Amino acid sequence: MDAECRRLTASWIREKSQNNEDIELCSYFEKFSTEGKEQLLPAGVYTLEDLKDTCKEKGWCPYFMARYMVFFKYFDFIFFTK
Repeated sequence: MDAECRRLTASWIREKSQNNEDIELCSYFEKFSTEGKEQLLPAGVYTLEDLKDTCKEKGWCPYFMARYMVFFKYFDFIFFTK
């Protein structure tokens, strides 16, 4: 994530945009945030290219998708392998 990305996805910017439609947001992040977190991807091993292709097809942010996947895989490992 770089400064430009953060400028378009920061929580305080997104909050301000609710009252000001002139504030630019990242459409890829917004689409992932509203629909991507609830979707199941087919089981399997994904390369970075696979992930980028899937996100491009769905209009989602690959960075946040990868971050989300890592978090939930870690959660799954910690709580369901004991």
